[in-house]
Amino acid sequence: IKLSPLKPAPTLTAHGGPYHYDMPRTLSQTELCRIQSFPDDFNFLDINPVYICGMSVPPYMIQRIALQVLDQILS
Repeated sequence: IKLSPLKPAPTLTAHGGPYHYDMPRTLSQTELCRIQSFPDDFNFLDINPVYICGMSVPPYMIQRIALQVLDQILS
């Protein structure tokens, strides 16, 4: 899958990411982590970051869901 500079990235999988929109290459680990909203200094320990990004829900999305649960259910 080739990315579009004007559209959101598709779902990432644990087997690797999409291709860069302008260059003939796949995305780097840093680019994949940024798409998933992981901070640049996030410690993945000894697990491949591409695998973690493909198998997880983006941290920013979970934060937004947790805030809505707090506001709508727990308050």
